[in-house]
Amino acid sequence: MIHCQSAEKLEKDRAFWLRDIPPERQCQAKNRRGERCGFWTVRGKRVCWRHGGRSAGAKSQEGVERIKIARTTHGKYAIDKLKVRTLVKFSRACYLKRASRINQVFVCNMIKGATWENFCRIRRVINAFCLDQATERQVVEAITGPQRDWRLERVFEDGVSPEPMSTQMVEEYLAGDRKLAIGPSWGLEQPQWVLK
Repeated sequence: MIHCQSAEKLEKDRAFWLRDIPPERQCQAKNRRGERCGFWTVRGKRVCWRHGGRSAGAKSQEGVERIKIARTTHGKYAIDKLKVRTLVKFSRACYLKRASRINQVFVCNMIKGATWENFCRIRRVINAFCLDQATERQVVEAITGPQRDWRLERVFEDGVSPEPMSTQMVEEYLAGDRKLAIGPSWGLEQPQWVLK
């Protein structure tokens, strides 16, 4: 028979075991609720045994070298990857909405040179634009800033927008010194993206 304790009982037990722990000896890790763990730390460490306080780390030189070489982060949220995904998403949204008033080349150039803080602000507005929660004007204001005069340039004729940019093209554009431009359509219905 399995005996389940009530939430009140568990809280009382936790309070009993965590009483009188000096702040410098409390575990610095955060639990699943986002609160500080507060359990007793392992001597000489900053965290308790539950959060890795017993780990001694790599001992040999070979082990230390393996840790240095190992990829410990996935890179999914690196700024370069985020810029690529944001530009591809923006290009697709402009194509689907036929938003021909936004100068897409200008937006791409501003995102390419944006700092992390500016890029986060621009990305939020572009995501809202893709979900139909922001207007073209708000996108341009987010990129140029509220102090500057915003302007929407008619780059294409109404209803004509270039095909969405591919991920490979955006990666090449962000990685190198090449410039993004819109080339002639060469008899096709839509103009094409080109790298100069």
